[in-house]
Parts: sequence; C-alpha cells; structure tokens
Amino acid sequence: PMKQQQQQQQSTPNNSARTDATATSKSQNHRPHTPPNKPAAAGSCSGGKEHNTPNDNKADIVPQSPTPPPPAKPSSYALAMSRMIEMNADMQFAYARLMMLEVEHQRVQARLGALEKLSENNNI
Repeated sequence: PMKQQQQQQQSTPNNSARTDATATSKSQNHRPHTPPNKPAAAGSCSGGKEHNTPNDNKADIVPQSPTPPPPAKPSSYALAMSRMIEMNADMQFAYARLMMLEVEHQRVQARLGALEKLSENNNI
C-alpha cells in the first residue's frame, strides 16, 4: 500500500503538490507562532516551497498503539512498605480498642464504688 501511494503521488504532480501543501499546513499548526516583524527561523517551512521529507508519506498512516508489558512482581521494598502500613493500621485499631476498654473499666470501677457506698450506708 505504501509503494502504491508513492507511485501515485509521483505520477500525478498536482496530487503531490496538494499533499505537500496539506502536510506543511498541518505541521505549521504545531509550531509556535512567530511575530510578523521577526523572520522565520532557519529550516522552517515557508509558505510556497514544497518539501519532500519522509514524514510527509507517513502522515496518513496511524501507528498501532503498543501493548502494555506484563505486570511485574512487586519489589521487596513495596512488600515491606505494604506490610508496615498494614501493621500500623492494626496497631491503631488495637490502641483504639485498648482506650475503649480502659474507659469501660473506669465506668465499672465507678459503679462498683457507688454500689459499695450504698451497701455501707444500708448496713449501718
């Protein structure tokens, strides 16, 4: 298909001029705008000139996207970090449970103290 396109472009000069003009106008859209008082940089396309570059022929072909590589095993550092994060979460949960149990212990002690005072008052 590529060779056929090249042969068709070479056989018809009007068609090749049209594709070159289209390619240069497309490539100019991606270049930064130069102010009118400054001359264009060397090597840049000017309006009327035709350029035959290898990229002009490849403008119509869209390359296939590459396939992603297979997933790799996690590194030892990543494994250690995930274990540390999990242990940290476990320790926070254990600390919260300990604090809850201590508050419950203080409540039970306060109830026992109140019951002992009541039993002392009733026994007198």
